[in-house]
Amino acid sequence: MSEHRQSQRVPSVNVGAYRHDMLRVRLLGGLSLERDGIPLPPPVGRAPTALLGYLALNPGHHDREALAARFWADVPESSARANLRTAVWTLRKAIGDGSLAADRRSVGLVGTWVDVIEVAAMAERGEQQAAIELCRGDLLPEEDADWAEPARVRHHACHAGLLEALATKADNAGRLADAVNWSRQRCALTPLDEPAVRALLQRLLAAGDRADAVRAGQEFVATLRDTLGVAPDAETKALLAELREPEPRAHRPTVLPMFGRANELAALNAMWAAARRGRGQLAVLSGEAGIGKTRLATELRRRAAATDARVAVGAAVDVGGEAPFAVAMEVARELVRVVPVPPAQVRWPDEIGRLAPDLAIALGRRGVPPQVASPELERLRIFEAVLRLVEWAAAERPVLLVAEDAHRADRVSLQLLAHIGRRLANLPVLLVITRRDRPIRGELDALVSDLAGRGVPVTDLELPPL
Repeated sequence: MSEHRQSQRVPSVNVGAYRHDMLRVRLLGGLSLERDGIPLPPPVGRAPTALLGYLALNPGHHDREALAARFWADVPESSARANLRTAVWTLRKAIGDGSLAADRRSVGLVGTWVDVIEVAAMAERGEQQAAIELCRGDLLPEEDADWAEPARVRHHACHAGLLEALATKADNAGRLADAVNWSRQRCALTPLDEPAVRALLQRLLAAGDRADAVRAGQEFVATLRDTLGVAPDAETKALLAELREPEPRAHRPTVLPMFGRANELAALNAMWAAARRGRGQLAVLSGEAGIGKTRLATELRRRAAATDARVAVGAAVDVGGEAPFAVAMEVARELVRVVPVPPAQVRWPDEIGRLAPDLAIALGRRGVPPQVASPELERLRIFEAVLRLVEWAAAERPVLLVAEDAHRADRVSLQLLAHIGRRLANLPVLLVITRRDRPIRGELDALVSDLAGRGVPVTDLELPPL
């Protein structure tokens, strides 16, 4: 049967339309059923239970042949159809005819309330508090079929977004204790998410709990080391170093002034203001090692983060040879942590799996896209996917991208930066590149000249000695 029939949808039911006799299916924390306030026993058997979970996650009518092939792919077609008939019969006994629409060609749930679908609908309506109350655990934790994992990833991202939205609301209202509480829950849900951990540390610091912030930072460093065998990124290290400094006096500013770099910082602030208005910019910070390029970029990142912008940083690495896509990998990893999950119908989240499967998984996709005919085509698809990620990140908030030590970047990363840069003029994005004066910067100079020639506002700030 055609995919069109399989994917046919019917509207989901929300809380406002809830009837007392409506079947309520909860998938979060494990499958459970309820009707008219009375719990119902789940269907007997693994196959009917899995079928109920799949139908609840995917409202609408599903072709019988497609369902039989999905759930019993390793048996003959006749046996698969017979197994499906048995599972549908068992499911009808458990939930009743009124909640299951089944004929000779299709099967689907009707008039059914599903918690995970309601959570997503509430999130879209901005009802974060009510949505969080429904988030009572992982989605179908007992189900290991391949169709469950993408839905699990999407809900996980939605849950994290709800917690961060509540923390931000509490921040804006001056309710520091509530902001810390929501932020703690966010970090418990995604314990390896560095931007979320940094937000918690900053909220603890704002609430006057420096000691707890230090403890939380130390625990996060240990978790990263024990789980992934890596150290935190540069921005997290800088924040942890700030936390370890002695408690500042009341008259001392929290952030030290930028002595001797007022003009450069003012220029960066002006570019950031223009970018926030939708006029994308490229800023190039050039100078000798240790002259203050990173300090300037860090201060700009701090100010951008304070305006609720999305910030992503990538650093070129010297590993004795080129490490393809090194800068893009770091930038993409930071962006996928903070953007909402894209709609299911767009294709670029699948394509970004060519750069790293976990990036696609973080965006609610399977992770490994199909192979293409040539390396050149694969590279082009990666370029386009990363560009779409930047555009998606900038759809509702301005974005600051920083490429550190670009003089050491591999050729492919520079080409990707150029690909993104060509679209900057019409995006609320500021791209900052830091580089040393030497060695000769041929490819970097070519990148800057190309973007300037295409109408992208480019500012090259040469940092003289203090």
